[in-house]
Amino acid sequence: MWSALRHPNVLPLLGATMTGVQFIMVSEWMTNGNISEFVKAYPGADRIRLVGFPSEVLPSQFSSITAQLSQLNDVGVGLDYLHSQEMAHGDLKGVRL
Repeated sequence: MWSALRHPNVLPLLGATMTGVQFIMVSEWMTNGNISEFVKAYPGADRIRLVGFPSEVLPSQFSSITAQLSQLNDVGVGLDYLHSQEMAHGDLKGVRL
């Protein structure tokens, strides 16, 4: 099913294979790694911007930061898309296992 998904907030499945008893799924390589690796490599990164959400859910007194707050919303939109496709998923993490 993953191979049929098309959404800007969901990585495409590039392939899958079995090695012994381990099933491996391959998606695009993320140059900056996961979010935990990124903030370790760039400790000065704006963490609020990295986990933001849209301005319409924040009271107007927070308008100065709302322009930066979109990426958490992107995760939610991608997750909503998965649910709309009746896709089962594991827990979402910012780290590779």
